[in-house]
Order: sequence, then C-alpha cells, then structure tokens
Amino acid sequence: MKKLLFKTLLLCISVLIINVIIKQFITLPVTWGFERLDSKFNHFTNNLEKYNSLMIGSSRLYRQVDVKTFDSLNNEAGIDTKTFNFGVHTMSAADTYRFLSALSDSLQPGDLDYIFIELMNTNHVSVKNLGTIRSTFWYDNESVTFSVRSILNSNRSTVNKIYGSISHLVSYSLDFTNAGYISNYLEYQTVDTDSERYKYYLGPSQDGYFPLMDEMKDPSTDESDRTVLESRYEDFLKDTLSATTYKNISIESYSDQSYDSFNEYHYNYLKGIISKLEDKDIKVFILFPPRQTRENYMELIPILNQFPENKVLSVSSGKEYPELYLAKYSFDFGHLNNEGSVLFTKEISRKFRKKIK
Repeated sequence: MKKLLFKTLLLCISVLIINVIIKQFITLPVTWGFERLDSKFNHFTNNLEKYNSLMIGSSRLYRQVDVKTFDSLNNEAGIDTKTFNFGVHTMSAADTYRFLSALSDSLQPGDLDYIFIELMNTNHVSVKNLGTIRSTFWYDNESVTFSVRSILNSNRSTVNKIYGSISHLVSYSLDFTNAGYISNYLEYQTVDTDSERYKYYLGPSQDGYFPLMDEMKDPSTDESDRTVLESRYEDFLKDTLSATTYKNISIESYSDQSYDSFNEYHYNYLKGIISKLEDKDIKVFILFPPRQTRENYMELIPILNQFPENKVLSVSSGKEYPELYLAKYSFDFGHLNNEGSVLFTKEISRKFRKKIK
C-alpha cells in the first residue's frame, strides 16, 4: 500500500514538473482565453492607425460609453478624438492594470493621444471561476502580488480580505502549475480572430461599444446569453427601486468622507501604470462611472481624491447626476440603457473638453 501511494505521489509530482516546464515554452498574448478582451485586442492592434483614444475598464464602459457620440461632440469642439471602447465585462483593477502595462510596452510615442481608465477595485475570484482561464489568463508574478496586496490594504472586512487574497493565491497556483491548461493552449492556436464571433464582440459599430439592450436583441446573440439578459431586464422592470437605492448609496458615500483607511498601495500602483503611459506621450484620465457599491465608494473615493482634479472625470455622484440613476435610463440596477448611455457619454465629453482647453 505504501509503495502504491509513493508511486502515485511520484507520478503526480512528475506530471506537475512536466506541466511547469511545458508552460515555460508557450508564448501567448496577455488576452488569450478571454474572447471578448482578445477580440478587442486583436482589432485594436490591427487597426491602430484608426484610433488616437482608448477607453478601458469594465462593463460600465463597454455597455455605457457611446464612443461615436463622444468623438462627435469632441470633434465639433475642435478636439480630435477617434476612440475605441476597450471596456469588457467582469474586468477589475488587477486584470485591467496587467493589460494596460502590457499594452504600454507595445506602444510607441505618438500611437495614442488619450487613455481613459476606469477606476475600479480588485475583485476576488469566485468559487465557480477558481482555476478557470478567465480567472488566470492575465496572471504574472507582479499582477498576482498586486491582487493580494490591493485587497489586504483595502478597508474591506477581515473575512473579505482573507477570502479575496486566498482566492487569488489558489487561482494563481493552478495557473503556475499549468493544471489542466495544455488542451486550452492547443485550442487557442486554432482560434480565428477574423471570425464573425470575434467581430460580434466589437458591437454593432465595431468600435467596442455594445449596449446591453443591443446585445439582448441582436439575432446573433447566443440563446443562453439572450435568456440571461432578458431575465435581468425583466427582473429590473419588476423592481426599479434598486436604481434609487444605488443613488442613495452614492449620495451617502459622497457626504460621508470619514473613511477609516486609504489604499495607498493601490493608488501608488496605478500611478506607476499612468507614468508608463505618460512616458509614451499619452494623456491619461481617470474615469469614475455611476452606480457603484458602497464598498467601491469606500475604497475608491479616497484614491480618486488623491489625483489632480484635471485628471479626473467623475460622473458618479447621485446628487450631482440624479438623471443617471433614473429607472427610465436603466437596463438593470447597475447599468444604463442606450438613452442613459448617451447622457453619460455626453457628460464625459463635456468634462473632458473642459479639462484639456
């Protein structure tokens, strides 16, 4: 019995070592394995000459920043922007900064004039996503360190800090040991980045903006995805008070500045990312959208307040922008519909034009 256990352990260790060695010889883009992000990265890099401006962040940009409207308003005012929406759902600070760092390394001075970065916190890895490609594709030593330290230095609860940091360490260990990913590597080599599927993720105008309402109605949307979106929309229509709840959270958060800690580590890390981009002659703006959770406000408002006012585009205050919390401009409790997105985009453009003139 002991011999069998020893042989089994030896076999497992051998497989583990082989997996780790194999991974060292595999080179993949930072966006591999996450189709929506990968599609945008491929489109952007293949059409770099078309753009001089980039919006990057989560679904709050992907679904809510109409870059056609943004550019039209700027161009009318004599400001040349040709913007690509690089927002992708489920992105958070850690994977966004990892991507931005890699993107900065690939850019030359003059490639871009402006980058707008959504200010976000670092999400934990949910149990269902633990070890999946979505939760691991962006890891390297620096990014996993940021993930853990940004969570530990936040003002979240102790339980949240422990779970969040452990979730990233476990997920990273699975990535580092290459556990079960070889078939995914091989499958990625066959991906057609010019396929209709990849173009679909870019939205109706192929500029990266894809409103939730448009995706729900698009005939090419997978039925399973459509069902989820329809359910979200119908659930919101049954109880639109959630939008008001988020407005009240915003108003209370902005009026209560007695936060018990400031995540200086996150702030300094983001400043480093911005410095890399500014070294490429890119003007960087921090964008803070509406409908944040109380936890987000507690962590992010103190960070936002550290940046010079001329770098910040904050459109989140429920008191200053009550219309962005109205049910008639909502798709669900956390996202604007098409009409709301136009209002949001116009305000971003107004603030941007004011700051660079």
